Amino acid sequence: MPNCAFAIMKNLSRAVAALCLAAGCLPAHADLAWSGADGAWDDASQWSSGSVPTAADFVRIDYIGAVTLAGPADAAKELTSHAALSQHGGHFQVVGTADLFGSYDLGGTAQADVGRIYVQAAGRLGLTGSGASLAVVEGIFSSGEFAVDAGATVGAESIDNYAHMSVDGASVSANSMINHPAAALTVSGAGGQLTINGALTNQGSVTASDAGRIAVHSLDNHASVEVNAGRFEFVSMKNFGTLAVQQAGGALVGTDNLTNGGTLTVGNGAEAALDTIDNDGEFVASGNAAVSLVSMDNRASGVVRLLDTATFSSVDSIVNRGRFTAAAGTQVSVGQFQQFAGTTALGGGRFETTNGRGLILAGGTLEGRGDITGLLKTEAGATLTPGDAGAPVGTFAIAGDLVLGGLFDVQLAGLGGTAIDHLTATGHATLGGTLAVSLLGGFDPLAGDAFDLITANGFDGAFAQVLLPALGGGRRFELGIAGNVLRLKVAAVPLPATALPFLLGGLATILGARRRVCA
Repeated sequence: MPNCAFAIMKNLSRAVAALCLAAGCLPAHADLAWSGADGAWDDASQWSSGSVPTAADFVRIDYIGAVTLAGPADAAKELTSHAALSQHGGHFQVVGTADLFGSYDLGGTAQADVGRIYVQAAGRLGLTGSGASLAVVEGIFSSGEFAVDAGATVGAESIDNYAHMSVDGASVSANSMINHPAAALTVSGAGGQLTINGALTNQGSVTASDAGRIAVHSLDNHASVEVNAGRFEFVSMKNFGTLAVQQAGGALVGTDNLTNGGTLTVGNGAEAALDTIDNDGEFVASGNAAVSLVSMDNRASGVVRLLDTATFSSVDSIVNRGRFTAAAGTQVSVGQFQQFAGTTALGGGRFETTNGRGLILAGGTLEGRGDITGLLKTEAGATLTPGDAGAPVGTFAIAGDLVLGGLFDVQLAGLGGTAIDHLTATGHATLGGTLAVSLLGGFDPLAGDAFDLITANGFDGAFAQVLLPALGGGRRFELGIAGNVLRLKVAAVPLPATALPFLLGGLATILGARRRVCA
């Protein structure tokens, strides 16, 4: 119950903050008002009452000028300020709300404790230096500029950013944060760190760059997150926007589930070390990116694209129901790869399964070409077709066993290895399912032509169905095993026995006619 009450109060506080930022919040009354010009907070002559404010006083500063905080115990109960407040030492306390229409800059060894802070649209909250620190009991609600630099520290219960927040070489922590629409959050520089112990909800833009680090328990992203040579750590994530990890030194690290319904890209030497991924969006690794994870479920509308020289590894399994593409130059290493629907397209890279369970196609299509290490098995309802739309003829080289139980779709475009769909297996080949052969580009083989479809270290089984194109012209295909090769040959069709007397009689008639002509 206390947790529920706290959540209700926090949400109510955020609602009030939104109204304040829209209209400006002023305390119901002000006990003390600034009546002087530029000066020091602890100069009693600057105040309307002739005394320095205490933690029991409501304070209002309408003066647009410089007010310096330097006392060891400057304080107010509530503060509304249009001034340029600066503090480079001492301690400042606001028991309740500090409403900043002007600026408040902390540097040096300044320390401040505030109940809650509203930074209005033209306001600024800034901290600079390793000795500057700010502790906020409740929330920071900023529609102005919020900047923390050069080793300063900020701690708050919650942060709501409506405009621009930057953390450069400094440390900010909170239990929750909302980055609102059109707001920008940047974390950068060595030592730059934003820690959210609970949820970070992003509806604007979030950037971790130049060694900046963002660590959250959970991320709910509906807009843009960029990690440019920075680091983003999370326990769980839901991405419905765009998340891009770029440049060498950039890293995305997750220890629990990532649900991707948007676009997630890792490229240009960046790294991603993840736990489990439910992918219903687009996942792209390019350049020389390195992606490692425990497992992935690529759902029906999910797309995985591995490009250039990217590496992709999984210690457990990948389940595919959508589209999984690995281009030439890529390297894929997974414990097991299972496909129930959709398409896996290999463009000539290396594909390895490591735990002995292999690449298993229970449905969908495997197309393309390249090297496959481990068992390759197709089951009823699955299609294995070397080649693709760009190059319809291809070869899969399998370092392991081959088990065919689905459709093996073969195209012949001519004679020679580069014109014939082909499988090679260093292990045993078990035949089953359906073999379907088609001719491409008007190719018309001649009697005596032969096509090696599978090379393996031994065969067993047989295709349940063989679909071969009709040749005509007294030719037909013949399928057989010769040693370690499954070979398709073109043979001349032998004449039926009933046609032999007719042909012999015709030949005799022709020869007799020729004798009469010669006589």
